[in-house]
Amino acid sequence: MLVLHAAFDEDCLQVWGESALAEDAPKSHSLVKFSPYRTPVAVLRERLAEAGLRFQSDQRVMDEPWFWLPTQGDAPLPSSPLVADPPKSRKAPTLAAWQLPTLTLCAADAITLLATVQDGTALMPGVAVGDDLRYWSAALHLAGGLAFRRQVLPDLVERQGEYRTCWTPIFLGEDGGRLERLARAMPPAARAVGPDVRLPRRC
Repeated sequence: MLVLHAAFDEDCLQVWGESALAEDAPKSHSLVKFSPYRTPVAVLRERLAEAGLRFQSDQRVMDEPWFWLPTQGDAPLPSSPLVADPPKSRKAPTLAAWQLPTLTLCAADAITLLATVQDGTALMPGVAVGDDLRYWSAALHLAGGLAFRRQVLPDLVERQGEYRTCWTPIFLGEDGGRLERLARAMPPAARAVGPDVRLPRRC
């Protein structure tokens, strides 16, 4: 069983997999922790292709980012019993940083994936959709509705000394409530990615 997860980082969708197939996972040491449930990028590509997903560009493979995941003992807690049985330890889980291989999707490819998994719990037999990936699909649905109704304005924003053009959404009527409910429903894993072993920024 493979569970697909996703988080946004540096304006790109980082897709990672959680499975019980990681028998060849590298051993963790004092500086780097490798999840025993990590899924190689080649396996992610293969399973997404089997699901019929055709991306417009080659998926980039970047340095493995850090994910802050609930942890007990020497492993992160599995998100589903389909991946592994939860540990029987009575100790409360703590947050720990784990490095995971990810596919980095550009905007067009991210839209393709998020539109495909909308409201679904499985992409295909043997490939489940994690709560965080479904969450970003719901966010795409809200953003797409705003764009369809032309509730966006061109804007110019400054980031780290550089100016970039963008579209600023305009939330009218019930859209404001939808945004608030969406923000409150964000699963922790959807914002768990960080550039290093420091805790990621809070949303």
